[in-house]
Amino acid sequence: VREIGQKLNVDAVLEGSVRSAGSQLRVSAQLVSTANGYHLWSRTYQREMRDVFAIQEEIARAIVNTIRGRLAHEQSAPLVQSHTNDLEAYQLYLRGRFFWNQRDNSQRREETLRSAISYFQAALQRDPNYALAYSGLADAYASVPPGISRDVAYARAKTAALRALELDETLAEAHTALARILVVQEWDWQRAGREYQRAIELNPGYATAHQWYGMYLISLGRLDEALMELNTAQQLDPLSLAVNNDLGRALYYARRYDEAIEQYRKIIQLYPSSADAHLNLALTYAEKSVLESAIRELRTWANLSGDEPQALLGYTYAVAGRRDEALRILGELEERAKTARVSPVGMAVIHARLGNHDRAFALLEQAVQQRSPFVLFLKVHPRLDPLRSDPRFTQLLRQVGLE
Repeated sequence: VREIGQKLNVDAVLEGSVRSAGSQLRVSAQLVSTANGYHLWSRTYQREMRDVFAIQEEIARAIVNTIRGRLAHEQSAPLVQSHTNDLEAYQLYLRGRFFWNQRDNSQRREETLRSAISYFQAALQRDPNYALAYSGLADAYASVPPGISRDVAYARAKTAALRALELDETLAEAHTALARILVVQEWDWQRAGREYQRAIELNPGYATAHQWYGMYLISLGRLDEALMELNTAQQLDPLSLAVNNDLGRALYYARRYDEAIEQYRKIIQLYPSSADAHLNLALTYAEKSVLESAIRELRTWANLSGDEPQALLGYTYAVAGRRDEALRILGELEERAKTARVSPVGMAVIHARLGNHDRAFALLEQAVQQRSPFVLFLKVHPRLDPLRSDPRFTQLLRQVGLE
């Protein structure tokens, strides 16, 4: 317990077990001090399955009373909101969130997101007015499951988020989901900011709101504020792969490369199969011109994700000054682009590093027209540093609404 406390930076942990037999539910819970292993509080509940929401409320209130001695003026307000009276709908929603929380596992991304969508939809079949399930559905579609176009996924996500808000305007998850769509699809920065702030006002303990608001602030170039939000998200959900990856990205965008490397190493220690962590570590090594480590991580990423590493290898060679290898890969990419879809971003950043600015801007213009997620970070991305002094770069920022 002491080791867990150190890793999570917490003073106490809640542990327990849940057993069900027919309609009977047995819940055992203990609040344990990480300093000495002492049980601060423990209790066992034997109830009917239909009482699961009441048990959650009792446990939450008992823990708050134990930690704070007594509740403040909000003591009479419920600490746990069920959002539905249908137990099966609630269980289906929890399963959907379980799969959605695994979305950063590249090897199973399609499976996990499709499972999440299926469970959220099943929850809504049970309770068509279940706002929380609509917000979950919005999050799952906003993650763009493989096999669904971005436009279709984002449209479905927005529809679900708006329906959730129609049912419950006080739902932080729904405001967060809507804000995400306003950023990635509509580039409506002002409205998105208001939605994120409203979400955090409604539920300051919702880690995803702080996480995505942090990424929003990165896009605006407000890196110090972004790091504060992402650190808050990590404190709220210390083991979240998505939150920890985004915290590493924030350090990378802030050019705090050594700290980013340390962050990604920690992630890989916990989640060795996280393709995104290996990719982000590779990109960070590339900016530091640590060529062998960058290439090793890129190959690990490619093996885990099944994606093609050529464009990123070309960029890595260009940063390291190995011009001939970079040009060879660039030629291969441009030849392939004649007959197949190749991301213009991958080629643009190689051209930028090699000094071919006209071609780099032409390709970045394509990325803007395609509404590539990469352009959300034009203002801060290290791979674009060679282009920033060119007036055409300011024009790109204006097109995305970032200037």
